[in-house]
Amino acid sequence: MKKYCILAILSILLAQANASTIGVNSIGVNLGSFEFGVDASVNGTNADISKSGFAYEISGNFNLISPKEEKSFGVDAGIRYLGSNGISLGDVDIDITMIDGGVRPYLSLSGVTLFADAGFSYIKIEGTETSTGLSRSESETSFAPGVGAQINFEKLNVRPTLHWVTYGDDQFDSELDLNDFVRLTIPVSYNFSDKIDISFKYGHTFGTSFSYTDGANSMSVEPYMNEYLIGLDYKF
Repeated sequence: MKKYCILAILSILLAQANASTIGVNSIGVNLGSFEFGVDASVNGTNADISKSGFAYEISGNFNLISPKEEKSFGVDAGIRYLGSNGISLGDVDIDITMIDGGVRPYLSLSGVTLFADAGFSYIKIEGTETSTGLSRSESETSFAPGVGAQINFEKLNVRPTLHWVTYGDDQFDSELDLNDFVRLTIPVSYNFSDKIDISFKYGHTFGTSFSYTDGANSMSVEPYMNEYLIGLDYKF
């Protein structure tokens, strides 16, 4: 069960606050699904795993400094809470709690807003073995820098964003060789009214493959995650 908890942490640690339109104060609520997968092999035999569960998200975006004019800088601060349950990996049921946030300096240009993220991500994974009832939890906090761009249309904006983390060897377990993980997030916001945006977000985490030995078994593992959320952002 420890290995499942560790893999789940690795695959979603890069999630970052991606609330409503940059430069706008907003609070959002989103619902959707959270998929966790592992491209794996055991002693050279395919052992891929892919499971999904219900996910919900509450997020906020707060404009700290507004650009004075075009081609000038602004700063936002964002925070996000995400919970997911109902994910079963083998005989382990997993519940996920995640809190992340940070600041986002940005440069406003004509039709495009360029930005960078300096943020943190806290994740807690709780796993319960269905056969024995034994529970275990793992948690981790990490710095999660990122870059991206918001492309602005008349009523629509799209914000492709990349975040990454480099882990030191043996940070979680002496048997695991950890490396780089990269997360692509594509939030889309539609301006439904002066106060309401309809939002959709897709995220995919690319995990670097690593290997470890579990008793007599030689394991090769490459984790990944997909996230699909839709909801509303209230602007104020």
